[in-house]
Formats: sequence, C-alpha cells, structure tokens
Amino acid sequence: MAGPWEQFQSSAPAQEAAPTQGPWSKFVAPATAPQGSEFEPLIQKAATQYGVPAEEIRAIIGKESSYNPKARSKKGAGGLMQLMPATAADLGVSDVYDPAENIDAGTRYYAQQLKKYGGDREKALAAYNWGPGTVDKFGIGREVKVVPKATRDYVQKIPAQM
Repeated sequence: MAGPWEQFQSSAPAQEAAPTQGPWSKFVAPATAPQGSEFEPLIQKAATQYGVPAEEIRAIIGKESSYNPKARSKKGAGGLMQLMPATAADLGVSDVYDPAENIDAGTRYYAQQLKKYGGDREKALAAYNWGPGTVDKFGIGREVKVVPKATRDYVQKIPAQM
C-alpha cells in the first residue's frame, strides 16, 4: 500500500529546509540536530544500537520537542522524544528529561514499532505518535476517518525532515 512515505524514497535532491530563525522558527522543527549538538553522540549511539537511521531519530526529536530536553506535552509526554509516562516506565526510564535515557528509550521504542509493523515506517510513526494499540484497532489508511490530523501530519512531516 502506497503512502506518504514513498514520496521521500526517491533520489531527487532534497528540498530547501524551512527557516529555523525568525518569527516562524518556533513552528519549524529542525531536520537535524543543531550544529555541534550535545545530543549527536547519543543519537549516533542509539542509531547503531537499534538499527534506526540517525536521520529518523533526529527528525522525530525535531518534531517531538524541537531539541528541548525539558519539553513536556499537555498530555504528559516528556523529554526530547516525548515519552509518555507509562511507555517510559515500560522501557525502564527513570528520568525522561535525561537526554541519554530519553534518546535510548525513544529509539528503542520506535525500533520496536518498526519491527512490529514489518518495517512499515508509516505505521511505525503513527504508532509512535498515536499509540500502537490505537493503530492496531483503527488502522491508518486514508479511508480511516478517526486518525487525528496531528497523526496524519506527523506521518508525513517526519520523512520530510530527513
């Protein structure tokens, strides 16, 4: 089944990134870690350990928290990769705001979703954002009307940031 992910598999040159400075910068998640980012070694370690491309980890972090290790969502998700409390507990995380723990656990969780959905990044990203139980129950296809706009956008924007 074709989805928004396939459009980013071409060898065409990447599009110019949106500006990350100025009045709109708070709405634009950077595609890569800020230059000289203290998080890059943690991203590389997790990428190697869990077999997830570093670009995907960077894109998830950029979208989830804009590289703010103290970010907290209205629903209670915390840290760079915005781990929900129950997910963090299941993954053995003691401090979601610790970048090393958060990147390791978030990448491990994403790798689990990739494995669960047979490498289908569209489903894995939807599960990361919306929850695997919900994806299993409702699916994510265009014909599924219950998929939140935020999840549809998430599934499209993460690949665009890589």
